[in-house]
Formats: sequence, C-alpha cells, structure tokens
Amino acid sequence: MTRWHCILGFLLTTCCVVASGQEPGAPEATIPGWGGYFPTIDGEWYRPPEFQKEWGWTKVAVISEFVTRKGEAPKQRTEVRAFYNAQSLYLAVTCFESEMKAVREGAKKERRPAPMPTASPSDSALEWLANTFEIFIRPEPSSPEFYQLAFNPSGHKFDQALGKDGTALWDADWQVATKLFDDRWQAEARISIASLAREAELRGTPPLGSHWQVTFCRASALGELSSWGKDGWHHPERGKLIFGPKPPKTALPPVPHDENDLAVSDVTAGSLEAGKGTFSAVCANPSDKPMDVEATLTLGELSRWAEPAKWTSQLAIPAKGKERLAIPYEAKSTKEPLALSLTVKRKDLTAPSYVAGARFRPFPVAEKLAETKQQLARMRSELQRLDPQGRSAEAKEFLAKLDGVAKSLEMVSRPGVEPASALAKLKEASADVERLKAPFGNRLRPALYLAHRGLKRPAFAVGLSHPTVKIFPEDGFDGAFAETIRLALARNEYESAQLVLLPVAEAPPTVSLKASPLMGPGGTSIPASHVEFHRVGWVTIHEPSLPVRQGLWPDPLYPTSRVELKPFQPQPVMVTVHAGTNQAPGRYAGTLEFSAEGYEPYRVALEVEVFPFTLPERSPFHNEFWFCPIRAQAFYGKVTPELFEQFASLLGRYRSPIYPFHVGLVQGLVKVKQAGEGKLEFDFSGLEPYLATSFKHGLTRLNITFTNYWQAWGKSYNKWSDKALWEALQAGKIKEEDFFRAYLVAIADLLERKGYCTKEQMFFIGGDEPWAKDVRDRMRPGYQMAKATLPWLKRTSAAAHPGIEGLDDLIDIWCPQVREFSPDAYKADKREVWMYTCGWKHPLPCFSIPVPGMSPRMLYWLCRKFGVTGFLYWGTNVWAVGNDINEVQKLPPERKPWVQDGWKRGFYVGDGYLLYPTLEGPIPSQRLLNIRDGVEDWLYLELLAQAIRGAEKAGKPVPDEARRLLAVPDAMVKSIREWNPSPEALEATRRQVARFCMELRSSEFRL
Repeated sequence: MTRWHCILGFLLTTCCVVASGQEPGAPEATIPGWGGYFPTIDGEWYRPPEFQKEWGWTKVAVISEFVTRKGEAPKQRTEVRAFYNAQSLYLAVTCFESEMKAVREGAKKERRPAPMPTASPSDSALEWLANTFEIFIRPEPSSPEFYQLAFNPSGHKFDQALGKDGTALWDADWQVATKLFDDRWQAEARISIASLAREAELRGTPPLGSHWQVTFCRASALGELSSWGKDGWHHPERGKLIFGPKPPKTALPPVPHDENDLAVSDVTAGSLEAGKGTFSAVCANPSDKPMDVEATLTLGELSRWAEPAKWTSQLAIPAKGKERLAIPYEAKSTKEPLALSLTVKRKDLTAPSYVAGARFRPFPVAEKLAETKQQLARMRSELQRLDPQGRSAEAKEFLAKLDGVAKSLEMVSRPGVEPASALAKLKEASADVERLKAPFGNRLRPALYLAHRGLKRPAFAVGLSHPTVKIFPEDGFDGAFAETIRLALARNEYESAQLVLLPVAEAPPTVSLKASPLMGPGGTSIPASHVEFHRVGWVTIHEPSLPVRQGLWPDPLYPTSRVELKPFQPQPVMVTVHAGTNQAPGRYAGTLEFSAEGYEPYRVALEVEVFPFTLPERSPFHNEFWFCPIRAQAFYGKVTPELFEQFASLLGRYRSPIYPFHVGLVQGLVKVKQAGEGKLEFDFSGLEPYLATSFKHGLTRLNITFTNYWQAWGKSYNKWSDKALWEALQAGKIKEEDFFRAYLVAIADLLERKGYCTKEQMFFIGGDEPWAKDVRDRMRPGYQMAKATLPWLKRTSAAAHPGIEGLDDLIDIWCPQVREFSPDAYKADKREVWMYTCGWKHPLPCFSIPVPGMSPRMLYWLCRKFGVTGFLYWGTNVWAVGNDINEVQKLPPERKPWVQDGWKRGFYVGDGYLLYPTLEGPIPSQRLLNIRDGVEDWLYLELLAQAIRGAEKAGKPVPDEARRLLAVPDAMVKSIREWNPSPEALEATRRQVARFCMELRSSEFRL
C-alpha cells in the first residue's frame, strides 16, 4: 500500500480533528422544522417517474453543492434533503450513478465481512471506498467530539463516535432504508437527535436558529470522492446545518402537522449520578392563549431489558408566560449504564415539542469503595513488610496520609450520611489514593526496599516487569523488585525482560549497565556480548480528539550501556539475551551489574534456560513488511546497499525481514536494453546486492514486482529511470504487455537461477486494497498476464478477501484486513491465507503505539489459531517527513532524533513505522520487540506440530493437552477481538508448548 492508499483507507474510520470553530467559506443550509411530520423510512421518498410517495420531500431545499477533493464538480451528482422535528433529523439522499450495474451486483450479493470494531453488533461493515454515503455531525461546534454515520446501497450501516472522551456508551439510534433505480440509488434516514451525545451529556431538540457542523460525503461505485463541504471526511466544521422555522402553510405537504409554539429552554438533568436528581426546564408560551403541557421522564437500563421507571408532571402556562418544569427522579446504583429521556408536549397535540436524552454510568459506589480499601490495604501491607520496625520517618508520614484517607472512607459507609455527601467523599478519597500512587511507587517504596535489603548508599532500586507492559513516567511502579531474572529460550531465539530503574537520590547519577558471561553446563557459556540493553524512550501523543491517554508513551528502544536518570522517575530498560544456533542446551547463570560513580553497585542475578530445539534463521511464517526508501533517504541521504544493510540487518534480528519495496528505487537499479525485434534484456546487477542482503537477513518469500501496482512495469514506468524506455512505452513502440511479461520472466529466472528463492517462494502483488470496482478493473489485466506468463506464480493483494466481487479468479493468497477476517469464510477454501493491518485499533490486534503492549504479540497467536501463514504490514519506516534531507536538518534539536507521525491520530500514532530514525541510525521499538516475540511464539507452535507428527509416526502417544495447545486454546485466543491480555498466562502457555516439544522428541531438533 502507498501512503495515499492508506490515507484513503482511513477516510472512513479515522483522521479526527480538534474543533476550532466553523471553517470560513463553509457551505450553509437552513432546514425546516416540521413538528408532526413523520415520514415512513422505506427509501421510496421519490419514485420516478410513476409517482411521488412522500410529496413533502419535494418541498425541502436541495443540498447539491458537492465537490471533489480538487474542488471540482463530481461526475456523479448527489442531492440531500433534510428537515427535523423534536425527536429526529430526517434525510433523503439521492446518489445518481452511471455504474448502477456494479451497484446492483454489490447490493444483491450483500457482502457481510466481519463487523467493524466500533459498530454495534447488529450493524455490518461496509465495503469501504465504494458505494458509501457518510454523514459527519458535530452538534456542539466548540467540542472536539463528532459522530460518523455511514451506509451503502444495500442499507448496511455503520456508526462511531469520535472524540476526546465519553464515547464508550455511545450507540446511534438511527434507521436507514435504500432503493435502487436505473440511474440512481436513494435512501431515507432518521437520526435520533438525543442519541448524538457522549456519555453523561444531555442532548435535546436544537433551538430555533442554532446550528450543527455537518458534512455529507460520498464515494461512488468507481471510487469518486465528493462531499458537501470540501474534503468533508472527518471534518464536520466544513459544513453548517441551521435549524430553521417551520415552512409556510402553502408549502406544507398533505400530512399531519402541528401548530406547535411551545418553547423549551434552560434544560438540566441534575448530577447524573446514583441517587436523587431533578430534571429541570423552562417552558415558554409565546401564544395569546393559555397552554397545558405534559412532561414525561423515563429512566432505565441502557440494555432495555428492564421496564424503565417513569415520572410525569403537568404545567399550565398562561398566555405569553413562562413556567419552570421540575421532575424529581432517583437513579439506583447499578453496574448497568442508564438512559434518561424527557418528552415535553402540549396536551392538545399529538407530537412532542421537545425531546432530550442522556446516557450515563452511575458512579460504582460499592465497587469503588472496595477497590479503594484494597489499594490502601496493599500500600499499608507493603509499608509493614519493608519497614516492620517503623523506623522510617517518611513511612510514618505516608502512613498518616493513608489513615486520613481511611477515615474519609469510614464516613462514606456511616449510616445516615446523605448519599450526595457520601459520593463526594468517596470520589475525593479515590482521587487521593491515585495521587499517592506515584510518590509511593517511585520514591518511598524503592527507598524502603533498598534499606530492607541492607544496601549501603544505593542510588536506585531495580524493578522487574514483562516486555509487553508499558511503563509510564508519571505512574507509580507497583511491580516486583528484581533480585533474580529468569528467562527461557530456544537456540537462535531472543528473549527479553523489562527492568525498571527507580532512582531514590535527589540528584540521580548516570548508571552504567553491564552483563557478565552466563556460565552453563560443562564449562559452556553465553558470552556477555549476547546480552544487550536498550533504554526505553517515550514519545508524546497529543491528540485530544480521541479517547487515548495524552502525554508520554513508551516505545523507542535506544541501544545503550549507560542510562541517565531523572529524580524519582522510573526508567525502563529492556535486557535481551540471545542464544546462538549452536548454543548447548541447559541452564546458565550470570549477573547484571548497575553501577554509578560514588554509589554501591546494584547486582541482579540472571538465570537462563536454553531449550534443546532451534528456531530457524528464515521463518516459515512470512512477515511481509515494507521498507520505504524515500523516508530513509530523507534522514540518511541516498539509499545505498550499505544503508539498506543497516535497515535489513536490524529488522532481520527482529524477524521482520524487508526487501526494497519501492518501484522508484528498483527501477533505477534495473537496466533494460532494447535488443531489437521487440526483445528486451534486463540487467539486475544493481538490484542483486539488495536481494542478497534481504535473504541474508531472513527473507523467505519475495514479491517479484517490488511494488503494489503492476503498471509500474508498464506504462507507469518511471520516466527518470530510463527516459528512452519510458518514451517508447508511451508511444506504443514497446507494448506494455510485452514489457510486463518480459520483466516477469527475467526476474523469476534470476531469482531461481542465482538461488535467492524457489518458485514456491515467489509471489505477485499488482494491485492494492481492491474494495472499489475501478481498482479491480485496473488490477485484472496484470493479474491475468501474470498467471498466463508464470502459471505457478501465486498472486495476492492487501485487503483481498472472498467477499469482494470479481476477485476469485485473480487471487491465490487471500490477504484480508484483520477487521475483515472471518475464519469461517476460509474453511472450504484451500487457498493460503495471510492478513494485513493498516490503521486499526484495539481490541483488534494492531501495531499502533497507544494500545496494550500485548496487542502485536497476540496477533501471531491469532494467526496460528486460524491457519494464517503470513502477515502484510505496509510500513516499517514511514516517518512523517518529505524527501528532502534539508527539511530534517532544519528541525529543532529536540525533534532531530526522530519525527512524530504526521497523521497524529490518537489511536493510530505509530502506524506505518516500527523503527525510529536517530542520528546514529535506525533503532527498534518496544512494538517491534513484541512482534519478534510473537513470531517466535508462532514458531514454538510450529515446532510442537512437527513434534506431534514425529511422535505419531513413531507410534508414540500424544497427550490431549499437547493437541489442545497446538490448536491454541480459547483461553488464549477466542476471536480476532477476544484474546488474553495477561503476560502471566502467555508465559505459562508458552512454557507448556516448550515442555511438550521436548517430551515428544527425544533428541535435539530444529525446524
């Protein structure tokens, strides 16, 4: 995938922005308010040419000023009509389409890939970038939160809330129905106004004259993108929808309509907490006659299984008068989120005048009280363990603070305390405990531990954590202290532990890190050079428009033997042991020493077990990770074999081998000679050093196009690589088909003849993300020629899955997005299956930074469970810079070591790069380390499969537990969204796999 393709893929799911007011020049539309008009949502608001079912829609102003990304009029016209009533916003959408055959085929097949991760269970994922209409709504122009609703001609819909916080309870209440005609497809939609609110936010009927920020966006059958509000995807501030008055009587359709003058304002819902509250509003009667008003308030569980509680109130409002409405209610403490709804109407009318609602989660009083007490007890217990004699003045002072919090908690439980007061006390006590965690975990606890251990003048303590755990500098460390580190690994495997240095001095020193040789059986050893240290660095994530933690996140791994500490701030360090291919199995022991001038050295025992089996240099699991020469060039100058070696050797050590995936680079390395009579000769000598490097560092399979569009070896050949050849192709002197076929034959011959790889290890990518019909149409000739030229060559494409029309005869290796993967879809299909990811977020396993550290590692357990043999990832070094190294040199010093991801997408920061560009060269990341561990977990399971086959062949019994582990138990992975986040469970399962590998094979073995 190119970066542009990835950005297109994100248009429908990401790219949130922070609201900064209405964008100047944004289009505006005023929509009428029809109190008693409730059209049937069936998609038939207009049926040409026989009749018009919903006559009223024809009297609504048409919104049709859609533009393409270039600001031009689109080829496929779109019209939107809209009005509102007290409860809902109504839309009638017409999408004129010249490719209705493609639309009908797609709708008829009703493709249903796996649900989107944020969609409600009843909604289906849309086939993105083809035949979709989307609405982006920001009800509060000053807020970062906004909402995305999308549907396609089949009536499948998708919605998600995007914003700073409070979106967990969000689920849109909306309907959509569609109809297809000869020259268009159209839709009717009803969107509940009250449902467009984040958690604990009240949303009601918009006041007359108010506005929402709204954009309408469309992707046609051929992938043409247009919007009302230029580039309106995920930018609702680029359109303005004004809530106007009811239309004049002459314009009203022949449907019921209420003359409704009741105005409701100053609406509040109380505290939205467990306990008693009051829903309040001011009701105004602008008419010359008295008005009787009825208000109904309901409150129930969001699940809607239980009957909601109901309260009513009556008001008599004099002519030209106002009255305050006040309805007391009581919300019970419950684990279930609650939905509160208010309806206000005139008694003489059928339709409501005002509707408002809120969804909220009552503060979990009982659970929070128990949790806070447990946290206090743990801290108190740790103080008593580390300072049993009570000699530490700091410990006594801290204990007094704990006692103060405990007294506050006693007041919460005291009989007769007003619920509101008890709730406030509990929240205050809970916040106090949170504030105590950092000074306790990062300052007092390490100091007490060092004193308890009897170290003289220590500068720091050392904690121990798992490599998947993310250590934040502001959080209190609550893990174990490192006295003995125990690791177990196969030969030719890397295994890591995460240490946490916890300084206790006001001015902490620089710490030197050193490992001794690890001595093993019969005088064998693991040399100290096979033990390496990486300082874990932090990157700043500042994306307030998505609900992720803001500030510093751990990720870069700086190779080092010295670490500078900051006062009372935890500093994680990865220590990694490598067992060589010929390392003798057995147990090894040595020491890690942490020393600082003027302080006593701190030593930690390191015990390592080496298993009697070996992981291969080249993994049978194919990590198809792409390398971007342009971004490497931006930091390090022209890409040379020596520079490529730096990247390939580093990524190879992390079992993520690369090849030069960029046709601009490869075309410049391949020389083509016209040998007469239409013959072409290819000289690959410039490319071969890169090939040799790639395979030396673990590459197992190769995409022989070195790109993701086959036309790169046709008319899209780079003009600057060979201008004469380019001109000959453009003029038709050399046929595109002849050039393409000649290239395929030549590169395949080279790879096999020189021994780089076999035919079975070659594959073909000639198109990317074939969701749209025009993409598939462009792919087809190249894929067909590839099959005709090299019948044995396997063909694939990122995002290719069986649910996409017209791919079945082009694809030999399916490669769905992780979100599109459904195991059942491939059970009857004998073709190989890979997966790929671009920009998805937790709970889908992914490679972004602000997700659980287990996420990238568990992806490989998921692959093993469901028979997936490869994983495609679009970028290892797509850093957010241009192609001019001078741009990088102009950066301020604090940003020269690396450049943040330019997309700045909260959940998606880090997507596209697993390396960081330092001035000394590229460095790895914590995510890349966990990817390596995940691949090695996959290899353990492959070794277990080999061991079981060997045992069966030898007539040796195979325990049921071994077979259960090979299948990957549901306790580890249940589905693509359900996997075990526990490092302890992971390590225990991995150890069991290793045990059965050894038990079922009597001698040493390797893949």
